[in-house]
Amino acid sequence: ASQGFTLLELEPWRASPHAFVSVRLTLEESFFLQHVLCCLRVKTAVEQPQAGQEYKEAETGEPSTAHTRQKGTFLKELDSEALWQACCSIRASFPTSYVAYHQLKSKGWLPRSGLLYGTDFTLYQAHPSVAHSTFSVIVMPLLRGSNANARCSQTSEHTGGSRHLTSDPAPCGSQGLGLGPHARSNRQLDWHDLQITARVVGTVAKKLLLLYVVELPSSPGLHTHHCLEHFVVEERLVRRWVPDATRD
Repeated sequence: ASQGFTLLELEPWRASPHAFVSVRLTLEESFFLQHVLCCLRVKTAVEQPQAGQEYKEAETGEPSTAHTRQKGTFLKELDSEALWQACCSIRASFPTSYVAYHQLKSKGWLPRSGLLYGTDFTLYQAHPSVAHSTFSVIVMPLLRGSNANARCSQTSEHTGGSRHLTSDPAPCGSQGLGLGPHARSNRQLDWHDLQITARVVGTVAKKLLLLYVVELPSSPGLHTHHCLEHFVVEERLVRRWVPDATRD
């Protein structure tokens, strides 16, 4: 973990009272373990209040005593909402990437970083030490209103304003949802980029999967984790058409 978070022990594991395991988790993994499985506690350093101000000590819940009311820091545990906001402040694309991660986990896949292949995730059916990854995944967010505009501007700055994948139709589930001009993906991706990525993942015996994450009009906004109930996820498998191999 990074960005000032202290990730404590996984709750169900108690090999010995003094045994600790060092792990490195992504933002998606951290939120999934904390919010869904409830087996992870996340704490962050917080400055103590000035002398004379009473507060609840984060670990025990007991009021602070006179000798502890001094300038310094203590570890404050983050609930799901606080952790969500912290993750969003670290990476603006976290809401849609987590929705995609959660969808893949719910289908039994083990998502890992796809950075090596220029994608968002790489999917395994079992631990990478015993299984070969099957799919590489690109997350295509379809956001509404100001959320879409913000993501577009951020992506344009990051990619230098590459061309949209304008020929890409909206996924079936987005029809009739009132998405208006944002029925196409808000991610900057053109056919040239798609061809490159498809060839890269093809050379390592993987299939390319586009995961459309559609924000519904009923969404309260990406600033709260309650928006997770207001997304639709659709999958598109990308295959390269080879004329010589498909002749009758």
